[in-house]
Amino acid sequence: MFGKLVRLVGLFVLLQFTVLSSTLFANESTIHIGPGGTSGCATGGCYLHNNEVNGFGSSLDLYMTSGGTPTLDSPIWLIFAVPNGGTLTSNSVTSAVLNDVNNSYLPTPITFNFLGLMGTMGPGQEVYGQLGKKINGSPSFTNYAAWDLAVNNLTVSSFNLYVFTLTTDDFDAKDFINLNLHNIPTGTFAVGWGEVTTVDKHGKITVKQIGTPFTEAGLENHKIPEPGTVAMFGSGLLGAAVLLRRKLK
Repeated sequence: MFGKLVRLVGLFVLLQFTVLSSTLFANESTIHIGPGGTSGCATGGCYLHNNEVNGFGSSLDLYMTSGGTPTLDSPIWLIFAVPNGGTLTSNSVTSAVLNDVNNSYLPTPITFNFLGLMGTMGPGQEVYGQLGKKINGSPSFTNYAAWDLAVNNLTVSSFNLYVFTLTTDDFDAKDFINLNLHNIPTGTFAVGWGEVTTVDKHGKITVKQIGTPFTEAGLENHKIPEPGTVAMFGSGLLGAAVLLRRKLK
């Protein structure tokens, strides 16, 4: 009887250890959201407000920031927080391409899947917690609502949380996943989520979760010009300068 009790206690401790191991955070790594891998803002630095949050429009990229990050497990989640009851569909993402640093960033199409509406977020809540993920809560309703008001003059009462999965076994340090988007509502935030599973020589399994802190989240912003618009605007300015110079002569 005593031996059986010892075995039961040992099994309970093992189960508890496994659960705790699965909730470790990978604070050394983040999934940065930018306006596209071909943009100068893809890896950060083009903030919308208070040196935080990056704008995106018809394209978006996920960038793995840490040089020591192991390959993420497949699939990776792309999470959209859509304000005030807004909706997304399976057509909201039209293409997904992996640009692998170990393959000279050559574009490789990857499979993506629309999981649909997976939750909602209101006052006092945060994105990952609402989706059952165990990552620190900086992507919160409080932060999102404040930045939507400051950047888009948009008052938000709640966010709908939509998820796309991105299937790849090669997303790791310094890689990009580039996506083309369609009709994403203004004021929508985007973050990523993934896991890294490792097994040590003793058979201990550790699962680390990696996400996007608020400062590196993406925000759909109608003020962000598309690349073609920027080129046309630049050409227009150049033409105006030439005409002005001729008139002065």
